[in-house]
Amino acid sequence: MIWFRKDVPAEAVARFRARADTELRGIPGVKHLHCGTPIPSDRPVVDKSYSVALAMAFDGRAELGAYAAHPVHQKFSEECIRPFVERLLVYDFE
Repeated sequence: MIWFRKDVPAEAVARFRARADTELRGIPGVKHLHCGTPIPSDRPVVDKSYSVALAMAFDGRAELGAYAAHPVHQKFSEECIRPFVERLLVYDFE
């Protein structure tokens, strides 16, 4: 889950989504990647406070670790996350 700062232009969010889809998807070990925004919901258990969610599946823990250290991921984080994001929440689970 990613919360962009309020002053971040829509173009930066669109660029984040496009680059996640093309660049991060190509990192070895990434089985699945989906990037999207919250959908309207009246269900009280649904958190709609985030800007973008990025869901990824990996072949295993080793691939997750390799992804985190991969230069493409590091560059993406440096250019598309750190300058624009006020909060980032990650869940790693089996």
